[in-house]
Amino acid sequence: MPASFSDATFYRAQGPADPADGEAGGVYNIISGLSFSKDQDCYNLEKFPDGGEAVGSMGKYVAEEAGEDTSITTLYVKDDAGWGSVFFYGWGEFDDSDTLAGTKVSGQTNVWKFELPTALVPGSETFLLKATAGKKDWSKKTDNLALEEGMNMYSLKSGTWSKFNG
Repeated sequence: MPASFSDATFYRAQGPADPADGEAGGVYNIISGLSFSKDQDCYNLEKFPDGGEAVGSMGKYVAEEAGEDTSITTLYVKDDAGWGSVFFYGWGEFDDSDTLAGTKVSGQTNVWKFELPTALVPGSETFLLKATAGKKDWSKKTDNLALEEGMNMYSLKSGTWSKFNG
């Protein structure tokens, strides 16, 4: 933080909020009167309810260390719902121009394997599974899915995640 900073006001808004032009800009909450110093250079926002007072505290900034990478590039799907075929459709970091076909895992009953061109990150809702190739037929598909931490196999019947070890 520059040494010239001493006080700050934070706005939580739907759009740009510029106090200089008198426009609220859809402001939900304002935190004002925060005093910063060399030892108090970070505001830790703990709770910010809509229309309520912000709850937080001032403190010294401490950088967080990056955690273990838990993304995956191999996804398994258990077709325990009887789809017959399973296709992956992703967006965001994925090429959403078409679906990706899985391959059946030998020695397993109705388990499909997908080698993904981009890693799936836990918690990021960036894909779904469907029963047909291409983007025309969406009659049999999952809701949008997010990989769960430490898991790599999705059950079509129960809609739950588990760990597939082969």
